[in-house]
Amino acid sequence: MIRVIGHLTAAFPTPTRFAASERFCLAVLRPLFVCVVWLLLLLSVLIGVPLQADEPPARAAPKKAAPKVAARLLQVKLLERTDLKVDKVPLNEVVKTLSERFDIVIRLDEAGLKRAGVAPDVPISADFKNFTLNAALQRILSERNLRHRIEDGAIVISDGQAEAAAAEAERVRVAAEKQAVDLAAAAALNLQEQQFQQQFRPILRAEIAYIRKVCQPTDEQLRNLADEGERHLKSAVKKYAELQARMQNGRWRATDRMPDLRTLIREGMAGSVGSHLSVEQAALYRDEIEKRIAQRRQVIVRNIVARLDQDLGLSAEQRDKLVDSLGSHWNDAWGTSLEAYLYSNNSLPQIPDQFVAPLLNDAQKKLWRAMPKAGAGIVHFDINNPLGNNILGIPPLDTEPFEGPAAGAAEAAIRQ
Repeated sequence: MIRVIGHLTAAFPTPTRFAASERFCLAVLRPLFVCVVWLLLLLSVLIGVPLQADEPPARAAPKKAAPKVAARLLQVKLLERTDLKVDKVPLNEVVKTLSERFDIVIRLDEAGLKRAGVAPDVPISADFKNFTLNAALQRILSERNLRHRIEDGAIVISDGQAEAAAAEAERVRVAAEKQAVDLAAAAALNLQEQQFQQQFRPILRAEIAYIRKVCQPTDEQLRNLADEGERHLKSAVKKYAELQARMQNGRWRATDRMPDLRTLIREGMAGSVGSHLSVEQAALYRDEIEKRIAQRRQVIVRNIVARLDQDLGLSAEQRDKLVDSLGSHWNDAWGTSLEAYLYSNNSLPQIPDQFVAPLLNDAQKKLWRAMPKAGAGIVHFDINNPLGNNILGIPPLDTEPFEGPAAGAAEAAIRQ
């Protein structure tokens, strides 16, 4: 504004350009002109007239969209009760009435109605009392193969195809996730099985060595037994790995028990020996198995008694009686971890009190009942030197080569 005034006043020539007679007039008119300009500017401000270009009209405020109602509130609304009595009233009018009555948005999905072949103004007749809104909508819509659902803060009436598609998509998503989890678990389990096969293969090698020493099979029989042994090893390892994975994933049950790999492989090989060897050879192997089981049981019983003797101070008579008591009431669960006695003398199996306490004095009974006892379940193996391999004085496999035409195949199967 001041700049404009300056330009206007500068347009007048200065008083030095005029004669002296005219100086008086200029001295009076110039201030007067400035005052007039100031008055005009003040007046324009008071009446709201813009000095420069007109300002653009203010944009109209956008209409606020209807607030979306939370799905939880809509579910509550669907449980509210109402009466309805209409006779051939258009569907869209009935929907409008219910929407206003419950103060929520209920709208028709025109595309869904079109797919169902239902016009928005199809006449509706209904007469019921004390129905929930959910039941009322079901009563009205079911006769025309329509359904209602909660979507985007409103109750939408459609043909149900969109809901079915969404349900199918969710089903596919869940199935895909489950398949991915299953594939990952299967891959991990397969890798673990491969590791266990390498870890426990010495047990199979030892068992085939027993068969070779006791039964004297031919090269062809030995090759067949080696193939059968691989199958038994994989089956036993699979059971072991599955239970191991269940324990790692927190799905271990109190009734679960880790399998004894030696027992599984030995039982499998016993069946194979009966199939591939003669009756006499199979009888020799079964007899050897019984001897090994009895010897292993005796070793475990004596280790248990020795462990008790350390804390209880048993007499020679008590030791003998405990050996007889535990041997006569033997439970395989007591000896699932024979190797534990090599590395720890603090483990005691869960032996019932009646097999031990009657043979102890009062002081020993108190000590016995206070001793910690570990549950059976985990099987430990010394894979570098499995116990029992030398009971018959069998030399190591790598120092006693096979002989005959089948030597290469049979020995490779055992040595891998």
